[in-house]
Amino acid sequence: MQKGSKKYYGKQGEYLHEHALYLQQADLQKDLDFIVKALGIKKHKPVLDIACGQGRHVHGFTRRGYSVDGVDFSSYFLAMAKKTTDKSLKIQPTFYRSDIKKFVGKKKYTYAYWFFSDLADIDLPKALQAISRNLEVGGRLLLDTDSIFRLLSFLEKHKKSSLVFDAQRMELMDTEHDSVIPYPVFFQWQAWLKEAGLRIERVIGDYQFQPYSVSSPRLIMIIKK
Repeated sequence: MQKGSKKYYGKQGEYLHEHALYLQQADLQKDLDFIVKALGIKKHKPVLDIACGQGRHVHGFTRRGYSVDGVDFSSYFLAMAKKTTDKSLKIQPTFYRSDIKKFVGKKKYTYAYWFFSDLADIDLPKALQAISRNLEVGGRLLLDTDSIFRLLSFLEKHKKSSLVFDAQRMELMDTEHDSVIPYPVFFQWQAWLKEAGLRIERVIGDYQFQPYSVSSPRLIMIIKK
């Protein structure tokens, strides 16, 4: 993890400020409904929230009676997540501080989700292998990330942006925050997932379950071990 990302998600970082409008407008219940439907989550089966941040989705699921734990590398965000945990609920989440590629949970998970993910400065092959190790056989992963088609459309309209796309490396360089965000082509995802013992079951392009296409705002993969 590069210093830029650690600072961006730290106490003095800009993540919460830059995403304030999104967090204010986001419909948590719709997010939870989408994740449950996409993964076919059943209650009392263990679920892992990857890059859980301040725990919005973990707490939302816990209030619904689901057993969800969270992992994140940001001690600042995890402190917020623990502080806002409802101690009166019967099911309590566990929060782990770890780089995802090094994560080792205390149990195997039936489901995992990496929702609205920021993949900046992440070693994706190693991250996927770690996720696979923490999934039980037959378990499912939802991986939701930005669509490269949306990104290219944005860059075309904002030529003076501090974002620079390296077409050879398929990486977005954020010079303002000193970070690198990978945008792998679909076949690269398939290869990495296969190496991790995972396979793609379904690909969709938004939270309304529309097919993935050049007009899709998201790349959402439902993956099975």
